[in-house]
Amino acid sequence: MSAYNWKEIFRSKDEKELIKIYGGDSHLNFEASIFAGLELKERGFDFNQIEQIHKQKVEELKADILEYQNLDFKKSKHFKYQINAGLSLAVLVILMIINHKQFQGDGIYKFYEIIIYVLAFSIVVITSKWNFNRFKKNKEKTIKEKTELLRKLTMPSTA
Repeated sequence: MSAYNWKEIFRSKDEKELIKIYGGDSHLNFEASIFAGLELKERGFDFNQIEQIHKQKVEELKADILEYQNLDFKKSKHFKYQINAGLSLAVLVILMIINHKQFQGDGIYKFYEIIIYVLAFSIVVITSKWNFNRFKKNKEKTIKEKTELLRKLTMPSTA
């Protein structure tokens, strides 16, 4: 959801301005246009004159929900973070191997080297799991919010 409280903001707007926002003729986002429509619905506005816009908004929202439902982890920013973590680990391993060959250390060096490998690998595994869980959580939350918006938008007016 948005950081704005559209419901409160749109209470002070007149019908003409709300129709403009609802119709998409403003710089505001899609979510704002839906809340503008909900405010018009609460005011008992006759939507017959803009029924086509209403149907279009419902279809756009359904398509948006479907897009989120089909969203693939491999195409998300979270997957890119995971790839970056893996590449960072690979660079660390390469640097450790180069360093190990240059300075054939004693037993304590090998112990620290193993500790660093284990820590680096653990960090990559933990962040990968965290990124995947965050992706799933954001996806589920967005689908839930958009489904709720769709339900509100298609709900019959009580006015």
